[in-house]
Amino acid sequence: ELPIGKALIEMYSKCGSLESSLRVFERMSRRDVVTWTGMIYAYGMYGEGEKALEAFAAMEESGIVPDNVVFIAIIYACSHSGLVEEGLACFEKMKTRYKIDPMMEHYACVVDLLSRSQKILKAEEFIQAMPIKPDASIWASLLRACRTSGDMETAERVSKKIIELNPDDPGYSILASNAYAALRKWDKVSLIRKSLKDKQMKKNPGYSW
Repeated sequence: ELPIGKALIEMYSKCGSLESSLRVFERMSRRDVVTWTGMIYAYGMYGEGEKALEAFAAMEESGIVPDNVVFIAIIYACSHSGLVEEGLACFEKMKTRYKIDPMMEHYACVVDLLSRSQKILKAEEFIQAMPIKPDASIWASLLRACRTSGDMETAERVSKKIIELNPDDPGYSILASNAYAALRKWDKVSLIRKSLKDKQMKKNPGYSW
């Protein structure tokens, strides 16, 4: 029953029927952490952050111990509902109460949570305090928020930081180049592209663009 129920909850939520997902969930005689995660994620997809938090609390009350995936789902749900403080509280609960070490996905969710609510400086501070090296998806979330809010000063500062921290990674260089293009800093774009071309030619002497 459990695998089928989880699959149906996921299928209905992706097909645009949150009510059907909930109906399947409520009819299940047994629910495990995977099933609860599916329902919480479904609520998140439809911007029902409050209901996702209620489901999370109900799961805890039922005696099921949340795992790292549940916390990705609940922070995601908070992010898509503008529930910043609640999402941050879940992140802290994961670390302190459940002793779960955050993975890159958790950090990415928190950055997205802050960025979507236009808390750009707080998101930047959060990234800088990360104990692990942030990946491109995390920087991309912050840059998107900068562009949406029109905070070009932060966008330029972040783009410069990306290049400094990841000089040999073309993925980050392209990310910074796109940000500079949005800022119309064409001289910066040209420099990055030239640097990418030079590095590619050094790796592949016979390669030409």
